[in-house]
Amino acid sequence: MASLFKNSGFWVKLMWFIVITIVFTMIFSVLTTLSASIIFGRENVISMSVEALQYSQSLLSVGIFIMPAVFFAFFFQDKNVFNALALNKAPRLKSLLISIALMVVSMPMVSFLEEINLAMKLPKFLSSLEDWMRSEEETAKMLTEKLLVDQTLSRYLINVLVIALIPAIGEELFFRATIQKNLLSDSANMRGWLCVVISAAVFSSGHLQFFGFLPRFLLGALLGFMLLYTKNLWVPVICHFFNNFMATTTYYIKSDDKVVEQSQFMEYNAVIILSALLTIFLVYLLAKIEKK
Repeated sequence: MASLFKNSGFWVKLMWFIVITIVFTMIFSVLTTLSASIIFGRENVISMSVEALQYSQSLLSVGIFIMPAVFFAFFFQDKNVFNALALNKAPRLKSLLISIALMVVSMPMVSFLEEINLAMKLPKFLSSLEDWMRSEEETAKMLTEKLLVDQTLSRYLINVLVIALIPAIGEELFFRATIQKNLLSDSANMRGWLCVVISAAVFSSGHLQFFGFLPRFLLGALLGFMLLYTKNLWVPVICHFFNNFMATTTYYIKSDDKVVEQSQFMEYNAVIILSALLTIFLVYLLAKIEKK
């Protein structure tokens, strides 16, 4: 059954998607603050206790990413939201395994891009902008460390839900299914690779961690190619969860009040080159298998 505004043009859909996202963000921001204050106490919310932070992060992820994507899909794409969001069938095992392998082999290249990004310096006349960007980076780093350092088993299990599962579902629904597929590909009729690039850029920028833009852009692009070739959102959702789960688990295993250092082998040029070649090969292999 066709949805109410399915035949609207790209710009109309984009405008409504922005409005829907802003409205849900405002509603869930207020709802999160009020409910967290009632459940955990205002003092714990202000001091950002781990429990209050876990609760707030999960509820905001639902409100900012999942609700706008589902709402937009229902009214502007297809009343069967599973069809509209490419969730209507199980992924092929072979494609899923290749995609997970893609996440693994790309890790050295992601780490290399992270080092390049962290060394970025803006011109002097943009020093105030750079200060703001570094401030945002420090804030995000502080929140991450607060959640991940000194994890008990129970906190770790909750973090798997809050940091790994909910963001994987929400961000893939929002950036890949809605922006890449429903807006850019279906409504604007853009070429597949261009949809991937734009959605990956929006995905990376949306985190407001500009000194991690390049590695996050690469991850977003890989997830985008998975959706482009498989036509199945479960593949990038599972791979996104796998990536987040590995990071969360690494912190839990090695937690010692410090940020976990990248392995020494990430620094070797040969490993980075091999990582890049294997990444390109697996993307090609995924495309070839799905075309068959």
